[in-house]
Amino acid sequence: MDLENFLEQVKDPDLRQIVHAIAEASVSIDQVLRNGVQDVSSSAVAAAPGQQHNAFGDAQLSEDLTADHLARSRLLQVPCVSYVSSEENPTEQRGPGHKYAVAFDPLDGSSVLESNFSVGSIFGVWRTAERLVGCQGRDMVAAAVTLYGPRLVLVVAVDPGLMSSDWPGGVASFRWTTSNDARWRLLKQWSPDLLRHSSASLFAPGNLRATQELPPYDRMVRSWIESRYTLRYSGAMAPDVFQIIAKGQGIFCNPSVPGKAKLRLVYEALPLAFLVEAVGGRSSDGSRTSTSLLDKRITLLIERTPVVLGSPSEVQRYIEAMNET
Repeated sequence: MDLENFLEQVKDPDLRQIVHAIAEASVSIDQVLRNGVQDVSSSAVAAAPGQQHNAFGDAQLSEDLTADHLARSRLLQVPCVSYVSSEENPTEQRGPGHKYAVAFDPLDGSSVLESNFSVGSIFGVWRTAERLVGCQGRDMVAAAVTLYGPRLVLVVAVDPGLMSSDWPGGVASFRWTTSNDARWRLLKQWSPDLLRHSSASLFAPGNLRATQELPPYDRMVRSWIESRYTLRYSGAMAPDVFQIIAKGQGIFCNPSVPGKAKLRLVYEALPLAFLVEAVGGRSSDGSRTSTSLLDKRITLLIERTPVVLGSPSEVQRYIEAMNET
């Protein structure tokens, strides 16, 4: 099975085109990361020296801008796309169509590129002819993550209602291969119940500085260590979250002190929550009343949020611990 076979099971041909575009852009981004930005000629790269920070205040590398250009330009070629928006340029650019909006983080984890760690791209697809502002995560119909590491891997989840009856649900991953013929070959499929009853023994704790200001988080981290959980955290959210799916258990968290959330709701948190929930996991902002990140309504494209994702029982334990009085 390859990506083409998978897409044949997607009922909506328009959505197929979007996943195709994401896959093609991912190959182009991978080539840039492996061969260098100088191999890509674009106005985005030429403008890079004058664009030092994005709207979130993050420093922009030429790789960030190139990845943004490659993904944005490819998605805008898809006739059904109504809007595109990215972390590097958090505005809503009008597309040629009136059906699906796509939000993406073109190069998640670029701050660890210098260390040659794995990084990724994150994509969320919303069924809307209107702007993303006002939508919820529940309006998403698909999400994808590309992982640029020792292997080039594309991870895709599609709303089961848009798949044929032959598709068991869950998440599928594909590996880009160039032997014989270049294509995305199936790497693995994960059941929609993968995480539902799993017990975590892996933790990926972001923002450890917050342990100094949030005693409950300090106690939670110490509890994981005392329970001999395995700590695996690289600082790139896409691979740090994907490992939970790959291992079939675990928890990722990134809490925040008041007013200092780090992760972007639209470009990072919601697409990854969609993926995790597609395999029976749970997502939350960690608050006592939180049910799912997918219930959040987008009020600002630059909105940030605390995040916890993973095995439902471990996410619940985290929420209870973080809200102890």
